Amino acid sequence: MKKKTKEGDGIHVRALGYGYKRPKGFMWKEIEKWYRGRGGEWLIVKKFLNDAHDNFTRGLNRETPYILLEQLGNKNADNCKYTLGYQAYIQYFEYEKLQQAKKDSELAFWVAFSTLVITLLAFLFSIYFSIRQINSSAKIDSAQHRETLQFPQKEEPTYSFFAVVLKF
Repeated sequence: MKKKTKEGDGIHVRALGYGYKRPKGFMWKEIEKWYRGRGGEWLIVKKFLNDAHDNFTRGLNRETPYILLEQLGNKNADNCKYTLGYQAYIQYFEYEKLQQAKKDSELAFWVAFSTLVITLLAFLFSIYFSIRQINSSAKIDSAQHRETLQFPQKEEPTYSFFAVVLKF
């Protein structure tokens, strides 16, 4: 049964990620050790490194995410320091930003969804209690009723122009 590959689990993304996490560069043996346990992926990464070496030493222009940073000692590709090329670095940086944006948008979706659920529940509770209030009978005992009827009425003050002017 094949293992399901998820987004960002491809060899190219991992190859870019390896170089991105090592901005000062890496040696052939370091990346070889890291990739040896990944089956056929080492062959692809080895081609990337060989192409980078050939681009530097022979002036070729092969497509590869890596560039040769410095050649140490002999002329072999396995004794050189490599790093990500500018374009590959920018692509991986944008990939990382995209992944973060996806996480942020998913979080925003769940926050908005939760807010809508809470609002809906508050709306339903409001309806329930309003209906309950409307259907309940209001009971006022006789003392409250008498007190309401005998509530003293205040007279509206009448204002005259002279009374207002004379107060000042």
